Amino acid sequence: MHLRNIATAVAASLFLAACGKDATGPGQDLLAYVPADSPYVMASLEPFDGELRQAWVKAYGGPAMIDLYRSMLTEAMASAKDDQERQVMQMVNSILDELAPLLDPEQPTPLGMAEDAELALYGYGLLPVMRMRLADPAEFEKVVARLEQSSGKAMTTDEVGGHKVRRQEIDEVVVYVATIADQAVFALLPLSQDQALREQVLGLTLPERSMLDSGTLSQVAKQYGLQGNAGVAVVDTAALVGAMINPSRPGDKALMALGEDGDEPEALDPVCQSEVAALGAAIPRLVMGGTRMDAGGMDALSVLEMAPDLAKRWVEVSAAQPGANAPKDAWAWFGLGIDPVKTGTALRAMADEVAADPFSCEQLTDLNQAMAEMKESLNPMAIGMAANFHGVFASFDNIVLDEERNPVSGEGVVAISSPAPAALWALASGQMEELSALQIGVDKGVVEVPGELFPLPFPAKALMTDKSLALAVGDIDDERIRAIAEVDPDAERPILRYGVTGRFYSEFYGEVMLDMMTAEALAESDEEAEAKNMTREQRLKLAKDMAELMRKTGEAIEYLDVRIVMSEAGMEIRQEMRLKQ
Repeated sequence: MHLRNIATAVAASLFLAACGKDATGPGQDLLAYVPADSPYVMASLEPFDGELRQAWVKAYGGPAMIDLYRSMLTEAMASAKDDQERQVMQMVNSILDELAPLLDPEQPTPLGMAEDAELALYGYGLLPVMRMRLADPAEFEKVVARLEQSSGKAMTTDEVGGHKVRRQEIDEVVVYVATIADQAVFALLPLSQDQALREQVLGLTLPERSMLDSGTLSQVAKQYGLQGNAGVAVVDTAALVGAMINPSRPGDKALMALGEDGDEPEALDPVCQSEVAALGAAIPRLVMGGTRMDAGGMDALSVLEMAPDLAKRWVEVSAAQPGANAPKDAWAWFGLGIDPVKTGTALRAMADEVAADPFSCEQLTDLNQAMAEMKESLNPMAIGMAANFHGVFASFDNIVLDEERNPVSGEGVVAISSPAPAALWALASGQMEELSALQIGVDKGVVEVPGELFPLPFPAKALMTDKSLALAVGDIDDERIRAIAEVDPDAERPILRYGVTGRFYSEFYGEVMLDMMTAEALAESDEEAEAKNMTREQRLKLAKDMAELMRKTGEAIEYLDVRIVMSEAGMEIRQEMRLKQ
């Protein structure tokens, strides 16, 4: 079967609706269609406010963004390799036409969707289904008809449970696009199970027990402080892995058989089922949602839940790092913090547990070897040498590149956290004797770095605190250096952190992209350009459009900050995004 064709069809169907707003209905009505044992579900417990959409659209430039996408698509269509690829791009262009009102704050929502959006994406077993509330079902039908006309091929129609639905067979699957009452429904089924399952998958037969009955999403939202209109998602990892490795539903068996040349996977024996269940219990769920969503931005949270003893083990590897209280106004920043000794201990304990009770299931025995190899690679001497290194934080305020795109100047601070920074500096000085010329110490404050020590075309400064070492280059204020070098023992301890401000896109990334794409276009011979089915002028125009897209992104975003934190719940990804006001 042609998986690319399937992916294209599914993506087109989902894109048609998902580019709207992530939400579900008042009273959680849409959750009544979601089986309680669905391995994955995403829905909103409250509608996505239309006024909030307008605020975000204004921040991102409104209709000008659609015009920019159209311009980029026009250039891309010129390089299409054949009629089929050109037709796909034409379909995307038609979708842009239908979605244009979405990026116009003065226009109602497109596709016949309700202004206060309601949506649910879930699995009927492994089979993907999406439901979207419609304010105007007739308008949605007109949209689909226009898209069919644009593609040059209408989907076939069928009657299911008294409802007229559109269906398209693609290789060994069937894609459904249906308007049922006041809902748009999108679904994918294996062709072999189409007739048997379509009423259930399309929601014409409700599940015996639903997500509305179980209240799972409401419980998760309350547990993690997730905001109802920002969307709540739950992936049951045990159910998902079990359905893939040991499918029991007819639809899941048929879907998994598509990747096995039509042969259904063999059922797992009891030992394998037990070991798979144990792995699922160790990492039971992935939870995602927003803890804040308003006109000023959004805070998102993703939690890979872990069993309590496993979570506690990994909480202990976190270490305080510099930069926790640094202002979020640099171009970009990056940090990490782990205790090397505790990390080695945790990894070794995992390996020892597997060695003491190795997996017997054939599908899992590779984990036995992987754990053994990992333990072998844990060099106690190397871990001991790294014991004085607990974290690093780098903040970049400016970067100037030469014609070869190598950095020649800039501004930034790099700070290293350590339980014994003086010992760490002594070790470094022992390896590089010239470093002894730099007289730094906890009582010295910020000191100038001699030009002969670091022959750079910009000034440099250094700082040692009782918990860190920091090096700053460029014209950076001493207070900023101290703020970045500070290691706050009470602050959040992400094992990984990164972020950017809008200035990174508008002042640096967009310009670098423009320079690179322009240089490549000008350096190509006519034959090379012709081979790409795109003229030099078209490539130069595309480069300008890409740079403009980065500029508009930079104008919209104040900053984006992402932290990965180990907590008692498991591994949490905490994201802050603020829009410029």
